[in-house]
Amino acid sequence: MKQQGEPFVFVGTEPQPLRHRPAQGEPVVLHSPAGVEETYEEGQDYLVDYGAATITRTADSRIPDWRVHPHYGVKRFDHMQYADGSNTRYTCYADYVRAPGREAEVLNEAATARGSRADAESRLSAASLSAGEPVGASGDEASPIGADVPSAGLPAEMDEPADASRPGSGTQAGGTQAGAANAVIMRLQARLEAGGRLTYLVLGDSISTGAEASEPALGYPERTAAALRAAHPGTAIRVVNGAVGGENTRGALARIDEALVREVAPELVTIGYGMNDQNARLDGVGNSVPSAEFAANLEELIARVRRASEAEIVLLTPCVPNPQWQHASANVEDYAEAIRAVGRRAGVPVADVQPAWLEELAAGKSHQSLLRNNINHPGDYGHALYAAVLGSLLLWAR
Repeated sequence: MKQQGEPFVFVGTEPQPLRHRPAQGEPVVLHSPAGVEETYEEGQDYLVDYGAATITRTADSRIPDWRVHPHYGVKRFDHMQYADGSNTRYTCYADYVRAPGREAEVLNEAATARGSRADAESRLSAASLSAGEPVGASGDEASPIGADVPSAGLPAEMDEPADASRPGSGTQAGGTQAGAANAVIMRLQARLEAGGRLTYLVLGDSISTGAEASEPALGYPERTAAALRAAHPGTAIRVVNGAVGGENTRGALARIDEALVREVAPELVTIGYGMNDQNARLDGVGNSVPSAEFAANLEELIARVRRASEAEIVLLTPCVPNPQWQHASANVEDYAEAIRAVGRRAGVPVADVQPAWLEELAAGKSHQSLLRNNINHPGDYGHALYAAVLGSLLLWAR
């Protein structure tokens, strides 16, 4: 499988882990940052340890060194104090062939065990979840970035689908809520398979606008729509992006009313908030929006969408901000858990991005490489991760 567009921000000559072990005999090709016309040479500009699966900038390399970035070494930085804190001109991108391993075995086992569900996932993978292409743009075999996502957003008790006509048909603990969320996915599948038109309304903050994606088609909403089009070519999918940068759920309640939803008349609505709600207050007293209020606001948004339409609703958990940013809170994971709890109570499926993001960090990806603005906006790779999690949920099938 190919790994394409994996981002790296190099700090001096510190080795950076490759997300996956490269295949033996296949080169790791490193591309220059956007807008930089350089061809980097392995052995001259960077070194690859194929056994350890690391890549290192050489001391006299032409690759940008993040040690000259204005945020380097600054604790709890205030982004407003810097004219340019972007990582765009420091971010290089690696392409390589991944060595086969346990991950491939897991996917093969899932395909054998789950049949058509795995078929949906394989369509998503084959449609390309590489950082540099919209999902569905290529038939070449490209990999889902990062961790496997065959069950992303589906509670364990939803592993085998309940009867969509009986939303409370789950049989294990929490089965009623899980069955209701399951029914959402099954109804959405039926709409997609029926053909015709489907309007997808995106609600959320700047991440949901596609901020920091290198082009609109590479933001997670458009990537997800491309995956749905690839899987259901008989359905015309229209994306209406109603997200607003800088918005939290208080702002959403002030802006998004039933009239707005009726005007769009969506069949699918995704709601992606939490990044701005979790912001640490500068006075040190809690978050911008307390987690309990945040959960109540999400429930009201869901209620408004339901009163104004028959749309299927999916919630997303957010990625995590750079912990060195002054507004990064210590309890960001509480907001993801609040979203999951709302999903359980409301019978709404959750595309759980945050654990996949944390797994990227645990595997050695740096905040600088994942956050293009070095604060809280994912780059192309991060948007591809969002699309992988959301797409695997929406394309889950019997």
